Amino acid sequence: LDDLAAARVSPSGWTQERLYEIFDERYTNQRPVLITCDVLPNQLADVVGDRVASRLAEMCRGGIHLMRGADRR
Repeated sequence: LDDLAAARVSPSGWTQERLYEIFDERYTNQRPVLITCDVLPNQLADVVGDRVASRLAEMCRGGIHLMRGADRR
């Protein structure tokens, strides 16, 4: 999922539910997921909500790679 934080997600909205369904399906079936975003992990709940952020945290135990540098867009 590219640029997850680009669209601010409402706490009870359709997008948040779809994101949770996607991540939960990947989690349940032990499938990997690759996400890029421009917020730090501790700020993710503010963007996607607590439920989605919690599922992502469970999936990413020790697997978060922070990349720093200039924006090359």
